[in-house]
Amino acid sequence: MKKVIIIGNPNTGKTTLFNSLTKSNEHTGNWHGVTVNTFEKKVIFDGEEYLFIDTPGLYSLNTYTLEEKSALDIILQNKDAIFLYIVDANSIRRNLYMAMQLKELGINFNIIINNVDYFIKNSNKFDINKLQKNLKVKCIVVDAKKVKLNKNMLKFDEKTDSLDYIQQTKVYEIKSILEKHHIEEPLFNAINILENEEINLSELNSSEIFFIKNQFNGDCQKFLKNRYAYIDGLLKDSVIILSDYVYGKSKLDKLFLNKYLFFIIFLFMIFLSLYVTFFLIGPFLTNFFLKILNFTVRTPILSIIKIITSSQVVYEFFNEGVFTAGFSILSFLPQICLLYLFLSLLEDSGYLSRMAFMLDDFLYKLGLNGKSVYTMLMGFGCATTATLTAKNMSDKNAQIKTALLTPYMSCSAKLPVYSVIAGAVFGVKSIFVIFGLYLLGIIVAMILALVFEKTLLKSKKDDFLLEFPPMRKPSIKRIVYLAYFNAKQFVVRIFSIVFSVTVIIWILSNFTFSFTYTANSNNSILYILSRGLAYLFVPLGLNNGNVVTALIVGFVAKELILSSIAISNGVSSNYHSLANSVLLPTSAVIFTKASALSFLVFCLLYTPCVSNLAVLNKEIGKKYTTLGVVIQFVLAYLIAFLTYRIALCNLSFIDLCLITVIVGTIFLSIKIIINKLKNKTLFLNCGMCSNCKKCNDCEKNKNKK
Repeated sequence: MKKVIIIGNPNTGKTTLFNSLTKSNEHTGNWHGVTVNTFEKKVIFDGEEYLFIDTPGLYSLNTYTLEEKSALDIILQNKDAIFLYIVDANSIRRNLYMAMQLKELGINFNIIINNVDYFIKNSNKFDINKLQKNLKVKCIVVDAKKVKLNKNMLKFDEKTDSLDYIQQTKVYEIKSILEKHHIEEPLFNAINILENEEINLSELNSSEIFFIKNQFNGDCQKFLKNRYAYIDGLLKDSVIILSDYVYGKSKLDKLFLNKYLFFIIFLFMIFLSLYVTFFLIGPFLTNFFLKILNFTVRTPILSIIKIITSSQVVYEFFNEGVFTAGFSILSFLPQICLLYLFLSLLEDSGYLSRMAFMLDDFLYKLGLNGKSVYTMLMGFGCATTATLTAKNMSDKNAQIKTALLTPYMSCSAKLPVYSVIAGAVFGVKSIFVIFGLYLLGIIVAMILALVFEKTLLKSKKDDFLLEFPPMRKPSIKRIVYLAYFNAKQFVVRIFSIVFSVTVIIWILSNFTFSFTYTANSNNSILYILSRGLAYLFVPLGLNNGNVVTALIVGFVAKELILSSIAISNGVSSNYHSLANSVLLPTSAVIFTKASALSFLVFCLLYTPCVSNLAVLNKEIGKKYTTLGVVIQFVLAYLIAFLTYRIALCNLSFIDLCLITVIVGTIFLSIKIIINKLKNKTLFLNCGMCSNCKKCNDCEKNKNKK
């Protein structure tokens, strides 16, 4: 079996090419950490079996992050494989830098050039024949979204190309020294030494490496300069770029990159997506989908069960334990798809990259950067999968902070809880409650990031490299696929862990410790276990054992909170039935405005689901995972308590605005005073000099010390 390895710079279309050649549907995106691991797929073509491998993006063979190092390892361990090096025509000069490194290592590869049409469309010129002749490498122009596998792509010309700029330096002298020590990849390591890259060669001691670097000191800049000069020579008469051409530049950037309008547009985007999801289209789709489920699945199966058995326990098990609980989760599938639809629109249009860029400076002050934006945005979908992308951050402390903060984003599993509880208690005003919950999660995460930065987890400077894609019309095919993919993931999770736990909850909610079926949930196993913890939640206005039960099962998966409430209230999974039940005095679980706000805030901030904790434990260790759990519970309790107490005051919207302004003014005043005190020196009027303003900077004062 032959290996076909797809490599290239980030955002050149590697995964898109992989999907086209292998007929796969792996996720792509213009953000950090999308291709976290390699994708592999076997393909039978022309009677032969090929293993296609998609690798994380590399700007060069000088690696820094874990994903880059994994890609480099694949290259070095499979030098005899078929390499397809994909290049974006719009960034061809930068892309060819790594192509030169591959030639230096003697690796045979074909260059796949993507986005040539867009490049030429903007009045640039591209001569593929001249470029191929100059490079002495086969060049194939493709549209990565539509290309099909062909023989020409899998065959390359094995040519040895003498690179003049290598001959002009002392690379081969260093290589000879390394070969005497029997070091693997001597040429690769020789170039790394010449470029002053950090290397770990166990065969050489530190003094030998120091001697080599000193002996050839000064060749680094010359080597890099010669490499780029060689690339420019290759492009001189084959690729002509207009002097004012900037790939990705858009007229809309004046709007999206405006420092005054950015946050307004950002908040509007969030508000619009929530409004469409929960009020404009979402409820209609949810009710329609639920009617289809009841008509095609629930009613026929329950009818058959009635015919087969007269047992009330069996009937209630399927009616409440299976259908009520399961459908209460499935009914929100259309709304979850809508939310992913909006996220996909923002990503595919090119807006998300600009948002990450605009937030980078702000996050830098908190010890984070633009890479954190992507991880946290993915947290709005699923915190578990989002946490995995944080591992590719080069700074360990920034990675730990990002992983700990991601669960504060409102994941898709929390959306049904917000929708039902807020919709039932607050009616049309619930959009502002839901919007506020989203913002509260972000604000708490940012404040916590600042606390971490000033105490336990101070980050090192971590440069954020981002390439803007052009603002473009989103691909309908891609958006539909992403909605389908995330819906599929949601359903698979429901019918595995979540559905299984739902059934267990029903059993614990309907049987006593003597395992006798009971119609009174107050005698059930789960209620008795939860009743002891209920006293802890009395200050939050949640003094009901069934509410505590819902929070406990929510620890397994947040989707189960509604299932637990539906089972406790003995209602169907219909949105209106479930919403109405939490307002009825006769129900087991009821909410007032104050207790509803407290409950929603606690659901937003408390411990994430078991799967997320498992990933956190694996990625950042038991110590920080435990710390995160403790902080999450304490913050959830304190903020829910404050929310409940404020809500009991029945303050109007105007009152809340005034309080916010007053608190904000006090906070800013304190900050200004602290900054003034920091600038004020304790050594003023020390008498050493007449016009001293900052004695700490005074040479006389330094001498005195």
